[in-house]
Amino acid sequence: MDTSIPIGAGLGSSASYCVCLSTALLAGTGRIPLPSVITATGSVSPSTALSATDAETNVSLSAQDLELICKWSLEAEKLVHGKPSGIDNSVCTYGKCKF
Repeated sequence: MDTSIPIGAGLGSSASYCVCLSTALLAGTGRIPLPSVITATGSVSPSTALSATDAETNVSLSAQDLELICKWSLEAEKLVHGKPSGIDNSVCTYGKCKF
């Protein structure tokens, strides 16, 4: 896997990975539904698999889904860092700090 996220630079690369992994595992086990894909034309379709073109569009997840993703990604970050602040995984999950 290639990424342009600098590793070890304090930019949250492990948090972004943990959020992606948590989302994939939660969706794969049915704990959260696969998200509906909002295409570039604005149509909404439930997705069983995201194609490369769909990955460039917006994906909609419920507040409960995001909360579960954030919680699981924080647990994963604890394995990586020991005592993470929770800010990095929250920003990666919600796109902002959630107070």
